[in-house]
Amino acid sequence: MSTPAPIPLHTLRTHRTPLSALHFGAGNALLYAGDQDGWVSVTDTRARRAVCFWRAHDGGILGLEEWDGQLITQGRDNLVHIHSAFGAGTSAGAGTSTGTAVALPGLTPTLAPPRVAQTLHSNALNFCRFALAPIPSGTGRAAADADAKRKGKGKGKEALLVLPNLVDSELADVYHLPTLDRIHTAINYASRPKTASAGQDGRVEVWACRDWGGRYDGKRPGEDPVWARVWKGKGHNEAVMGMAVDRTFTRAFTVSADHMLCRYDLVQAQERGGRDVIRQYPMKQIGNASVAVSADGLVVAVGGWDGRIRLFSAATTKPLGTLVTHRETVHVLAFAAPAGAGHPAIEGRGGGDGEAGSETKDAAAGDDSASTTTDTTVQPLDLLDSDSDSDEDGAGGGLGEAPRARWLASGGKDTKVAIWALKDFRAGP
Repeated sequence: MSTPAPIPLHTLRTHRTPLSALHFGAGNALLYAGDQDGWVSVTDTRARRAVCFWRAHDGGILGLEEWDGQLITQGRDNLVHIHSAFGAGTSAGAGTSTGTAVALPGLTPTLAPPRVAQTLHSNALNFCRFALAPIPSGTGRAAADADAKRKGKGKGKEALLVLPNLVDSELADVYHLPTLDRIHTAINYASRPKTASAGQDGRVEVWACRDWGGRYDGKRPGEDPVWARVWKGKGHNEAVMGMAVDRTFTRAFTVSADHMLCRYDLVQAQERGGRDVIRQYPMKQIGNASVAVSADGLVVAVGGWDGRIRLFSAATTKPLGTLVTHRETVHVLAFAAPAGAGHPAIEGRGGGDGEAGSETKDAAAGDDSASTTTDTTVQPLDLLDSDSDSDEDGAGGGLGEAPRARWLASGGKDTKVAIWALKDFRAGP
């Protein structure tokens, strides 16, 4: 008897335009989704229903991510909004609302849209989404910078936000959260190529920062550079359509309009003149739009123009199987966060240990202490957890408790979001 084809654990049809961003919130209790018309939905993964749906931007959503209980969204309207936590900031003067909760057919949202606590102007010309790198407590600017104008901000959680430069989208700027101070400006100015921006010609660059705590302006004459490009290479003949970096900053993966899945050894890339950094793996599918790496670093998912999601081993790129539910291009993929863990934070302060990656440059930074993983395999099509729909685990959640950290969400041009509960690939076949 043939093995039945995998089917999604659940399918969400909240949006009416193609999906462009997906993100699992802390504990995987909420799933955030954004579309190409600027609408954002928040889905309660236990109830399997959207609890809020509003238009956050006048242009399409480029990226969204939860941070410190708040939601960061970036749109094609050249704005980045930091939204207050749901249920907070509703008093007068606490911020402005970005929209009104919309009632969907057969559904009345239970949460009001969050208010915009802070707004930052951005450059959306090249469709580059932001990159976020939280700073460990006690090592950020709150511990080292007593600037009075900050008015006590930064005593809580801090992070670095990387965006395209406002004037030249070939450059990158770094902002401090929650102050929104631009601490690093025009990264890649002195040595940038004069013809094309990174990514548009299939090139990937690896940059390292020796002191992310200080201020830096790449355009200032005589400025001592704190950012250095330690490696560059080209794995695709076409523009890079998607890039993903694992949580240990050991490997990066890219896809393009061609049929290649490229893997980059970021530890090797940090060694001056590092060789054998890029490895190309041909796929049967020509044209891929998205790529994501699981939180445990074992699995890579690739979304194709043909609507299929192909799974590979991150260590060997051996094919693990294919998921099929979308009728058209899979624009975005998101793996769930590991249980009890947040976004990986920057290590230490200065000395090259703290680095940030940004799709603005198709850049990624490595960590010399990153551990390696061993490859495991599963039988083709033996991909989904058959017990993932139980509510028996103590973590709580209607889409499956024990495998919660193994969820994969996919969003496509067909406007639907699919949630998959994958097998534990460490267990083998």
